[in-house]
Amino acid sequence: MIALFMTLHSAHAAPAHSVALDIGHMDSPDRAFDVLGNYALATYGVRWVYDLERWTWLDLTGGLRFSERRSDNYFQDDGTDIPDGQGFEARWFHNTTAVGLRTQGELRSPVFQPYARAQLSLETGVLRLDEDPDDKDNLNELRTIALAPGVELVGGLDVVTSPFGMDGGRDISPLFYLEMGWNRTGLLDLGDTGELRYGGFVVRTGLGVAF
Repeated sequence: MIALFMTLHSAHAAPAHSVALDIGHMDSPDRAFDVLGNYALATYGVRWVYDLERWTWLDLTGGLRFSERRSDNYFQDDGTDIPDGQGFEARWFHNTTAVGLRTQGELRSPVFQPYARAQLSLETGVLRLDEDPDDKDNLNELRTIALAPGVELVGGLDVVTSPFGMDGGRDISPLFYLEMGWNRTGLLDLGDTGELRYGGFVVRTGLGVAF
């Protein structure tokens, strides 16, 4: 990752800002996620990039992303897990607010712009355990909120097509991107309910505009 940052340092693309909507996949090998079905979480959100013209090899970037997971859990006196037992619904809501820096270059053409990015994030998790989710006033519902820091390192490729002019003289270019890398969060402490942590492979793709 450091080598990629240094390589791109010498060939920054033309100044541009961008905003894009994305979908992605995030891993967590934490076995505590078993109650939510499995460790793979789908994400959706928005990514923005602000070109730092004073430092031509750096961009300021960030994003806001969401994920949700729901599962039904059943328990019997003998410890088995079958649908006709006493159970509850588990729902997990996760938000990531991130900001970081990236460096970007060109592959012989301004259309293809590889980049490397490092970012810090604030992770917010909400766990809800409810034995009767259809009853909004159920007194046995348990809701817990946790906060934790996070870090992410990724490499990616922006594909920026030919611009078209807009009123006011500003050009706008359609943008597609694909990125993958690694992330890690601090421990999300849910009190007596338990603890959760993300960490591992992450991949995203998105569509937006550069301007």
